[in-house]
Amino acid sequence: MTASHEDQVKERFSKVPLDVPMNKALYDLALARHEEAAQGHDFSAHASMELPDSDKFLEMKLKRPLGPIETIEERIQLPSLPTVLLQLQAELESQNNSTTRLAEIICMDIRLSTALLSLVNSALYSFPNKVETVERAITLMGTGEVSALAFSTRLLSMFEDTTPKVLPLETYLRHSMACATVAHQLAEACNKPEPSKYFVAGLVHDIGRPILFSAHPDMAKILFALQMQKGMPLDEGEEMVFDINHAMLGGLFLAKWGLPQSIVNAALLHHDPTACHGKETAEIVFVANQVTTALGFGCNYFYTGRPGQYIWDDLGITPDSLGNMLTGIDEKLEILFAAVFPGE
Repeated sequence: MTASHEDQVKERFSKVPLDVPMNKALYDLALARHEEAAQGHDFSAHASMELPDSDKFLEMKLKRPLGPIETIEERIQLPSLPTVLLQLQAELESQNNSTTRLAEIICMDIRLSTALLSLVNSALYSFPNKVETVERAITLMGTGEVSALAFSTRLLSMFEDTTPKVLPLETYLRHSMACATVAHQLAEACNKPEPSKYFVAGLVHDIGRPILFSAHPDMAKILFALQMQKGMPLDEGEEMVFDINHAMLGGLFLAKWGLPQSIVNAALLHHDPTACHGKETAEIVFVANQVTTALGFGCNYFYTGRPGQYIWDDLGITPDSLGNMLTGIDEKLEILFAAVFPGE
């Protein structure tokens, strides 16, 4: 392992005490992963950019706190849902919804139906026979599960043309997919029913970030300047720059889009172990986000080290068992990412 890879890991963990067993376990896994990834694809790739002077922003902030002068919804316009999702939502709410009609709606969007079938036929499910049609997928997996997968994958693709360069799209998508994959694997290891719902929740847990950055790309540059020049974790910086954070924003908009409360909670609470304690989906996504951030999957954020030990204890995850749960995660993630986002 080159010094640069080790330095990356040390910097990512610079804000946390390594005498906490779970932090130390994640640190050791991160070192091992970077050693293996040195010859292959590095999910931690981050686009270089010209950043403003963070000192000037801090000086201005002290003189004139920005403060929330409008409601969140007035400050940040809610993106319109694609037609296919509006129709899917309406059909699901209908008392007479049918498998055939749901499949027809999903198939109206070629990329969505292709991504969905690729996902259903991927290593995530391992069906013995190839699933050839969306209608067959619904029959095998159920209306709710297929619709949730379709909804979440299409939600992520909404930002392909609007996400600013300050948030490289592939980096964001890789982190989202990694969190989804780890959440699914954790749910299976913890014997949770319907592990795919945890995949969906992990996939959209950071949906507030592209919304926030797309609304204020110049302010997003200030945020990254605070991170890179001052060593400030992004979540802490978001509240300083925007007076809100991506978790609050994601939870708000997922609720307005009509997603289940468990998915809303996972987005809203994935940085708050105290608030998500006892909420099963939010707990799994909290742990999955901790793991993916610590190991550098699709992000260059600091690992902020909120281990929420009571959550890990509730789920029965120990430092020793964590490594086994993550066996082969890089290879699985590459397959899944290529299936759902073939053009990235």
